[in-house]
Amino acid sequence: MKLDDIINSWKTDCKIDKTDLANESLKTPNLHAKYYEWYTKENLLLAQSEHEYHKLYKLKTQYYSGKLSQDELDELGWAQHDLLVIKQDLDKYIDADDDVIKMLLKLALQKEKVDALKEIIKCLHSRPFAIKNAIEWMRFEGGY
Repeated sequence: MKLDDIINSWKTDCKIDKTDLANESLKTPNLHAKYYEWYTKENLLLAQSEHEYHKLYKLKTQYYSGKLSQDELDELGWAQHDLLVIKQDLDKYIDADDDVIKMLLKLALQKEKVDALKEIIKCLHSRPFAIKNAIEWMRFEGGY
């Protein structure tokens, strides 16, 4: 699922029809179920992405340390790294590696999706109070 899909869906779902507050109140559990299902799936994908990152980091550590065999390099599709990197510079090379950068961007996007869904779920928890306040305000305006 794309972050834009989540945001656009929420832009539609967050609107409360003040002319039909009873039905809006009844929609809350369904909205919660929808976004919680998305949250669960995206959170699992986040965990998977974090594991992929750690595996890649380990492989890149071995790569820049010169500890991968030619067979392993061929399997990964990587060329032999000619420069032997000393331990204290290893993080600099790994952090600047294109594969690691792509993985970190993927991880950041996944975290954004999970965070957005968390915030939507928090907002859904307050939806009944917003509807109740709207009803009370309408009563007040009506003189009840």
